[in-house]
Amino acid sequence: MRMNLIVGLMVLCGLQAAQGASFDCGKASNFAERTICTVESLSLIDDQLASIYQESLLYSSDQEALRQEQRDWLRSRDACEADAICLQREMSDRHIALLGIVQQQGEDQQRVAPAVSTQSSSHSLSPATAVIEQPLVNPPGHNVTTQDLIPESNSSQLGSLAAEPIIHTAAYVPPMRGSDSPVPNFDVPIEATSNGNDQSMLLKLALKLTAVALLLIVLVSIWLHHDGRLTIYSDYTDAAYTSAAPLIGLLVYWLASWLEVPEAPAKITGIVVFAGLMVQVVKSTYQQNGMSGRFVLALVTKMAVIGVYYIIMAVLLAGMCSNGRKKGESQRAYEARCRREAREARAGMVAVTTGFVFLSGWICRDKQFTDFGRYLKP
Repeated sequence: MRMNLIVGLMVLCGLQAAQGASFDCGKASNFAERTICTVESLSLIDDQLASIYQESLLYSSDQEALRQEQRDWLRSRDACEADAICLQREMSDRHIALLGIVQQQGEDQQRVAPAVSTQSSSHSLSPATAVIEQPLVNPPGHNVTTQDLIPESNSSQLGSLAAEPIIHTAAYVPPMRGSDSPVPNFDVPIEATSNGNDQSMLLKLALKLTAVALLLIVLVSIWLHHDGRLTIYSDYTDAAYTSAAPLIGLLVYWLASWLEVPEAPAKITGIVVFAGLMVQVVKSTYQQNGMSGRFVLALVTKMAVIGVYYIIMAVLLAGMCSNGRKKGESQRAYEARCRREAREARAGMVAVTTGFVFLSGWICRDKQFTDFGRYLKP
């Protein structure tokens, strides 16, 4: 009697799950990196993307092009400022792109690899499995068992392996192009974004309500001012002093920083100088209106007008070429865009300053400058 004994040699591989992002979270410097470090699922995905990228780089025929593509993607990912959906989409698109690169590398290797002839078999065998066939002759009167075919030195080891549970592990196979297999969707947990979205909506609503309230106060104050029942600015000196107070505080801070004063003391110095100047503004407003509701309306109007002016100026200054190079933008185009944005910002600053000066002069009671010492006297 002939028997075929197939002995399978199985390899148990432990797959170690990613435990964190592919970079040092202690050095996270933008929204994308901080979100990846905070959201566990994105952290694991980032680690997987880094592993696939390193594998692609190892077998790539043009490593420099692949590195440049990775740098472009990192810039595109970092451009997702305060937008978790954009970050999720960028990571999903990069996952698809890397899988395509890995698949293409596999196809290229298959085309150049020499053909290897194999024996015909009714079963497809993986490289991790070995099949050994031996014709065995059963001696008369003796029934051959599996235990008889195993050496005594290995019987105890095979017995212990048989007692252990068999863990089947599958190698990673990238999806074929054109197949119907869905690309994994990396969803950011709802808990990680819902709180931030709610807080952002509440903050926007509060800012809008505050802006509407300030606008109403300014309009009412201007109407009362021209009706003679309230004084916003007594004269041009009062308007100039009030408008220059924040600028003087900033100049003191910059001067202290230039003189190598530490950051915290420099800020405190600027704030103290600004607060001292504002004491005179409050005193002058009180002298013109007395202790009444008109005093509060006039003071709030002053603060609102100069506050809006300085906020607009800060936004225009910060917006000059602050987005960095866009994806696919050349250095020459980037520099031209920066020059254009700088010209537009300067034009906007001139227009806003002109409007601010005109409004400040319009709400002055006396259309003239008075002696500065007289303005400061108690």
